Amino acid sequence: MLNITRDTGEFLQVLVKATRAHRVLEIGTSNGYSTLWLAQGVEPIGGHVTTV
Repeated sequence: MLNITRDTGEFLQVLVKATRAHRVLEIGTSNGYSTLWLAQGVEPIGGHVTTV
């Protein structure tokens, strides 16, 4: 199973913050590394991430 790179994780976090997303749906979370980046992006505005 391949994790995303740190650069990609940082990009996801910036993207979530820039769009002020309150809800994020992640499909195919693997082992959760990308979920951590997404969660850090929504945390400041009280959002949440749902993973499948």
